This record gives sequence, C-alpha cells and structure tokens, in this order.
Amino acid sequence: MVASVEKLYANYEVLSKNKGSEAELQTAFKEILAAVKGDTKVKQLACQFIVRFYKKFPALESEAIDAQLDLCEDDDQSIRRYAIKELPNFCKDNPNNVSKIADILGQLLTTDDNVELVVVQGSLFQLLKANPKECLMGVFQQLANPSDSDDSSVREKTCKFVSTKLATLTEKELSAETEKYIVTTVKGLMAKADACTFAGLLGILSVLKSMKLLTVRQQLIEVIETKAGINSDAKAFEANKAIMSFYMCCEQGVPFFSKNVSSQKFAICMCEKVLPAAMKKYAQSDDTPKGLPSKSHMLKLLAELSTHSGTDQVSLVTIQYLFQVLLDLMPTPPETLGSGDDAFSDFSKVDLCAVECAIYSFHLLSASHKEFFTDPEAQARMADFRKRLQYFALGVQAQTKKLNEALKLKLDPDSDELAAKKEMLLACSNISAIIKDLFRIPPHHTAQVTLSFKTAQPATLAEPEAKQAQKRHTPITGPAGGKDVGASNGVNAAKLPRQLYGQGRGGRGGRGGGFGQQRGRGFFRGNRY
Repeated sequence: MVASVEKLYANYEVLSKNKGSEAELQTAFKEILAAVKGDTKVKQLACQFIVRFYKKFPALESEAIDAQLDLCEDDDQSIRRYAIKELPNFCKDNPNNVSKIADILGQLLTTDDNVELVVVQGSLFQLLKANPKECLMGVFQQLANPSDSDDSSVREKTCKFVSTKLATLTEKELSAETEKYIVTTVKGLMAKADACTFAGLLGILSVLKSMKLLTVRQQLIEVIETKAGINSDAKAFEANKAIMSFYMCCEQGVPFFSKNVSSQKFAICMCEKVLPAAMKKYAQSDDTPKGLPSKSHMLKLLAELSTHSGTDQVSLVTIQYLFQVLLDLMPTPPETLGSGDDAFSDFSKVDLCAVECAIYSFHLLSASHKEFFTDPEAQARMADFRKRLQYFALGVQAQTKKLNEALKLKLDPDSDELAAKKEMLLACSNISAIIKDLFRIPPHHTAQVTLSFKTAQPATLAEPEAKQAQKRHTPITGPAGGKDVGASNGVNAAKLPRQLYGQGRGGRGGRGGGFGQQRGRGFFRGNRY
C-alpha cells in the first residue's frame, strides 16, 4: 500500500532526526521509494525526499535512482520537471553516479516540452561544469549506443548541447586532460558515425582550444577527407546521400581551414565531382530536391572552401567545371531589350547570392591559370563571357538602385526584411568588384571582398560610390574596330543605365581599381546499468 502524505511527512521526521533502529530507518525510506506510485502530491514529496535521504542507505542507492527515474517518466509534466531537476543531486555525494545520470539526461534532450528541455539542459550543464570528464563519459554513450539506433535526434541534440556548452567553460573548468579525452573519444566515434552525427562531432571539436594547434587540425582534416569521400569517383556523387554527406562534413570542417590548413582538396572535389551532379538535380526541379541542401547553400560552401584553397594544384579541369557552373547562373543577354530599367525588370529573379559565391570562387581559383583566358581557343569562350559580364554588371547596377530606394524607406531596424536587403546590397557590391577584375584583358585577380553572408557589418547605401565609379570609368566600347559589345549582341547600350566597366585604349583593360512520445517503463535503463 502506498503511503499517504501524512505518512511521508512522518517518515521524513524519522529520517531527518535518525529516530529508531537501522531497520526502522530503512523501512521508512523504502516507503518513500514506494510513494512514486502514489497520487500527485505524494509523488511531489517523493521527488524531494528520495534525493534528500538516499545517501544514508548505500545498499538502496540503485533502487533510489530507479524510483527517481520512474518519476522522470511520469505522465504529469510538473512531476517530470521536478524529478529531472533533482537528478544532479545524486552526484553531489557520489561522483560515481555522474556518468549514469548524464547518460539519462542526454536521452531526455529529445523532449518536445520546451520548459522541460530547459530543465534538462540546466541539470546536464550543472554536471558538466562540476565534473566535465565524467559527465561527457555518460553523454558520449548516447552517441555510441543511442537508445534508438534508427532515430538520430538523440545524437543530433546531444552534439549540439555539448558543442554549445563546452564553448562556455573556462580553461580551469575544461582542463587539457579533459580536452585530450574529448578529442580521442570523438575521433573514435567518427569512424562509425553517419553523416549527421559526424557533422555534430566536428561541431564539438571546433570549440576546443586544442584545435588551434596546427598538427591537430591537419590530422582532423584527414579524417574529414575520408568521411566526405573526396577520393571517391564522380559517379558516387550521383546519389543524394553522398552529396549530402559531403556537404555536411565540409560545412562542419570549414572552421578548421586556414592559410596553413588548406581546403584545396575539398574545393577540387566540389567543382569536379559534387557540383556537376548536384546542378543537374537542381535543374530538374524548381524546388530543392529532397535530401539535398539548397543551391545557394551548396555554393556558399564552395565559396568558403575556395577562401582557404591555394591555386597551385587547381587544374584547368577544375576551372572549366566551375566556369560552366558560373555560366549557367549568369543569363545570356537577350537579343533585344527595352529601354532604361525595364531592360532588367526580371533581374530580381536571379539568385544573386548564388552568383556571388560562384563568381567569387571562380575569381580565386582561376588566378594561377592565365592561359584559360588568353589561349587562342579561349577567344570565343571569353567573348561570350564578357557579354554576360557586361549584361550582368548592368543588371546588378539596376538592382542596386532598387535596393537603395527600398532602404530609404522606414523599415524596422531589427526586421529580417531590412537585413536581407542590406545583405543583398553587399552581394551586388561584391559581384561588381569582381566583374571589374574579370572584364579586363587579361582578367585581373586583385579585388578582395568579404562575402555578403560572412560580414558582420551591414552594407550601406551604395549610390554615392556608384556615382564616383561612373566618373572614374569610361563606358564599354567593345572590341577593336569600334563595335559596341552590347550592339554586337543586339543591345542598344546607349539606352541602358550608366555603364561602369570600361576598357582603355586599344581594347585593353581600363585603369580603374521527441521525448513527448509514449515512453515505456525502463526507457532510460536498457541493459547498460
């Protein structure tokens, strides 16, 4: 029979004052343990009393923890929250419980109750600060042996929690010995992790101070290379799963690249193997194919990989693949255009972020291959490319004008709309700067820009800069012979908005610059303890 509230208070009085023999004290505590099957008020008292007195009965410790776990599975959310909040108290007097309690709390990270999730995270962080290594031993069990191998939510949320909270620990709280344990354990988990878990594990490593060591980062990059499959044949990336795995591994690997740790192999694989397959899939549907990142996100990753990729080992094959991607994104100038801004009325449909990333990558990676632009067989290719550059530059100029006008309106300074317009304005500025380089003969590779999605400072109105640029640059006059580039393609350049990308004399370059689901008993215990 379950004890009443009055009986529980009586037992509390006996235990707190040590009244009675050892057998009587143990009987009183067992009645408290049995109270987890009582009504709400009885359970609420049991939550508090179990943790308060369990240390007096070492032989009953396992039973006490199991009783508390029953309360963590209770149908009443208030009971669950209170029981979860009390779990770390089992570790205050017995550090040996840290790993087990941390494992349990790791499973609870999948709860759908936001308030309960806050309680879980608070309890787990409490253990992490007090006993980081022991806590992580328990948490990492969720990554090695999740309760449901077909459900990645436990692993995903566990990785996210660990990476977020480790970043807040001080050097005193997170010792070098603990960091070494994390690196060793995570590397072991990576060997058999799926793409999603692998990405999460990289997120954990990215916040460690030891990752600043060059040798450690280089070793980690080798692990990422294997998991991303960069040595696989191009045919392997015809599968969405392979493309997504490559994307997720590289995305989490970006923080480890630097001027001393090159991303060159990843950029080459992206251009030669991944992008050709992915772009075909994007072209077959107006929506992003299921199981793939969006085109913009894919090209953003390429841009980040290109940032830390040297060009000495980038082959002409890589440049040709990337060049084709860029051409597919830049529209062919129409044979006839209306006058003024109407000529670019549909330009807002162009994915400027994708173009920014593609042209940025092409500008960087092609720097060591002048022959791509100057060989005799490149003349026809470059003539078409220059027409596209001219048309796109004018379109970007028209779009910039519209964005500037929109920014003059009184928009909420914290609105997503304002932030998006400012980011788009910066993308236009970046594209314009790179086009100026590429339009020269031969193309230059001197422009340095910060990608619009990477900058912390929003773009400002660009109209004054455009006016200054107009004064510095003469209009494009086309190839030798005086025939206008626009006119050669049916474009009446005299009727288009002002042109900023000029050529100098002789045609040469110009001078310008789920825990809420049904849970059975024993959800936490399994066969591990």
